[in-house]
Amino acid sequence: IQSHMDGQSAAAAAAAIRLIKVCGRTYRKAATTQRTDGNSGASPQPAPWADFDDEPACAAGPPPQEEEEGEAAAAVDAREAGDDSGLTCAEVTSGAGGFTCALAVPEVYLKFLDTRERRGAGAAAATAAARIEQETRTSVALLFAPKKIAVPVPVPVTVPQTQHTQLETQGQQGKKLHITITSRSPPPAAAAAAAAVAASPTTPPPPAEAPKPTHNVIIKGQTEGSVVAAKTRIEMLLGSITPKLPYTHFISIPLNFEPFSSNIAGFAKELNANFMTCRGMDPSIICSPNSIHLTVAMLRLYSDFLVEKAAALLRELAPRVYDLLNTRSQVVRLEGLEYMNDDPSEVDVMFVKVFPVNDRLSAVCDFLVEKFYEAALVLPQEREKVKLHATLINTRFRELTEDSAIRQQVKDARHAHNGGVAQRRERITFDARPLLAKHSGHSFGEARIGRIEISKRGATDPNTQYWPAAAFINLP
Repeated sequence: IQSHMDGQSAAAAAAAIRLIKVCGRTYRKAATTQRTDGNSGASPQPAPWADFDDEPACAAGPPPQEEEEGEAAAAVDAREAGDDSGLTCAEVTSGAGGFTCALAVPEVYLKFLDTRERRGAGAAAATAAARIEQETRTSVALLFAPKKIAVPVPVPVTVPQTQHTQLETQGQQGKKLHITITSRSPPPAAAAAAAAVAASPTTPPPPAEAPKPTHNVIIKGQTEGSVVAAKTRIEMLLGSITPKLPYTHFISIPLNFEPFSSNIAGFAKELNANFMTCRGMDPSIICSPNSIHLTVAMLRLYSDFLVEKAAALLRELAPRVYDLLNTRSQVVRLEGLEYMNDDPSEVDVMFVKVFPVNDRLSAVCDFLVEKFYEAALVLPQEREKVKLHATLINTRFRELTEDSAIRQQVKDARHAHNGGVAQRRERITFDARPLLAKHSGHSFGEARIGRIEISKRGATDPNTQYWPAAAFINLP
């Protein structure tokens, strides 16, 4: 199984093996159960192996007590196999109502478990959790974090004061006209009272947001084996979903220091001044000098457990990194522009080429990718040699115009059945030919790199204007 799990994580393969252990122990028990034809003297006959895929034959196999013993033994095998997926943290407990397993699943995965989909023509739509309940004869409860409810602030009510003004004027044909003008304004006393109430410290503040539940998937069943089987199927489902999710972190080598930062800032001014007439060029797609970096690997860390696991692994590998670098400083030179596709008139990403002084830095990057892959933090399809580059222009950061925003909303609506996962934003390429004609060999200087980080995407450190670091190791 592990050698044929192309595109899946090692954790998914391990979960598949654990599920086969659970099913195999139960089927093996059913196959060796002695049956009688109602006559005490009849010879026992084992269930035929050919009937294993026949659900009624399996269901009629072992007596309830023996089935429970087989499932319990399979559950012990599953626990001994261990769980390195990092997606759930659970242990099966027993009580008066049966067995219970409480999982801590990242919130983003709950949407997949609760998304209805139809399988096959004429089949009724059902959620993934409901299908697991039916297949394992358990109950699966999903506990979503309570949404924050905005409490309206009470507005003091003031009673307006009415004033009447009588006017008398001369109308046509000498007739007298009496006009009454009515005006309303809050009395001074009422206005002062309202201000006092608004400023009063006794005004109750809005309630704080309720804490998210520690365990948000609760599995209950009559046997321990059925609960373990449901847990394993959930793990396998979440393992198959992970490649579809956007990245949350990445292993980076920051370059946000001199002389790179000032040289890149000057180059950005050159782009804004002389190349905004190029088709598709926009200031929003130019990367900030404070965020320039080398990317080693992209990570999907959707739980605190996985973040801590990745951080601990990076710190653990620090001595090996020093050995690979021979405890020497690493100097890199940034020079020359390159793009990631074959057509310079339709470019999405433009980067600066990186030239290390030796091959040790590339060896360190490949070593980190391999170790994070072995820890099931990098997917097999993303386990490849690192091509060192520093991204300078990326159309993914383009600020959407009104027209493109509407198209993006339509695109998101068409993919709503994917469980609410954010879709890839529509990209608009730019024409890089004028830029390459003038600056293809532009040099941004050279400097010593100082550290390797696990950086969090979607946030900014207020002190450095770089991505916040979940962990880092300093380089010699």
